[in-house]
Amino acid sequence: MPVSLLRAMKIDTESDGVTFEFKDTGDGIGTEVTLKASTTRNKAQDVVDAVANAIRTSKNPFIVVADTLSKEFIHTDLLDIELPVDLSIQ
Repeated sequence: MPVSLLRAMKIDTESDGVTFEFKDTGDGIGTEVTLKASTTRNKAQDVVDAVANAIRTSKNPFIVVADTLSKEFIHTDLLDIELPVDLSIQ
């Protein structure tokens, strides 16, 4: 998802996960796309900070937050993306 569509990064109550909420890309599938990322306990804020820093400093409209196939993560405490990805129609 492009950075420009990111609407929120919400840390869960146990600080072991981050929910990323995106506005839909306009493909007609849904109006909101939500992904949940698992993090090391009490490290969710560090992951959010790393994503925010990458957004501020990147010249690219896309940043890799988590690529589970190649095991590339934006921060060492980001562990996985939970499936399924939620496509909501509102």
